Amino acid sequence: MFLNVIAKYGATSVPIGIAVGGGTQSFKWLALNAAHCFVTQRKNVVVPRSSQLLPKDIYTSDCPFFDPEDSIKNHLKDGDEIIVELYDRLPVDDYGAPIMSKWSIIAFHTGNEMQEEREKLIEEKMLQLEGVRQRKEEEERQARLNRERPQILKMKTIMKDQLLDETAIQETMAIEWNLITSSGVLEKIGIHDEKEEEKIRNFFCEYYSELSDMYKFYSAINSGGGTHTLEYIEFSKFLCETDIFQADESSVTLKIFIESQIKGGDKARSRNIHQEIHQYEFFVSLIRIGIYKY
Repeated sequence: MFLNVIAKYGATSVPIGIAVGGGTQSFKWLALNAAHCFVTQRKNVVVPRSSQLLPKDIYTSDCPFFDPEDSIKNHLKDGDEIIVELYDRLPVDDYGAPIMSKWSIIAFHTGNEMQEEREKLIEEKMLQLEGVRQRKEEEERQARLNRERPQILKMKTIMKDQLLDETAIQETMAIEWNLITSSGVLEKIGIHDEKEEEKIRNFFCEYYSELSDMYKFYSAINSGGGTHTLEYIEFSKFLCETDIFQADESSVTLKIFIESQIKGGDKARSRNIHQEIHQYEFFVSLIRIGIYKY
């Protein structure tokens, strides 16, 4: 593995190529190696020949922190660019003690007396990383939304002609609710009380238009614009983008998707990931999600 390291010394930036083999070395090793290479390969940079520059920080354009003891291979790949900041001067406090950067404290203050401080700084940096990750995910979500906006507008136009009045909603919901209750799925889920069933039915009637529009939108994402059935990948996308489940909860997503499939009159239909669910089955999945989470 070969890394493109940018060594920053004050206002000076110097590119340095560093071979790291399999990348089993730590980021602390990489930072110290970059500092050594900077001193030995410096060009037009005034640095005392006897200097042993200390790394101040190490990061990339999209990751602000790397644990000094973590392995390079866990985060970087061949050809990646990484920045190593070096102290051009070491500031001191009013008592003459050096003021170290947070990364330097974590990397070099390894004694027991600094253990608590190091752990506190690592936790702070990990929270910073989580904030960066969330912002990146939101940016990706917005970019994806912008790419899909033409399709969204198209779907809005389609759905505008399909808006239902209150009577039509009640009639349609009656048909779909009958498919749900006649399948026996509510009893299997654990809903036996008629009053509880009526509350669920009233909820779907009240928010039918919104839920139906949401179903149609996600069912059109991966099927060339079709809005009648929902594939697993579309169902998973719906759960992730609405923050109901996270990407690492795919096993739960799959379980709910499969268990929400109702055979109905098609006796040959088997439950599996390759099936597609209809709108009334989507309603069943919402009930299962509610029970699972709340």
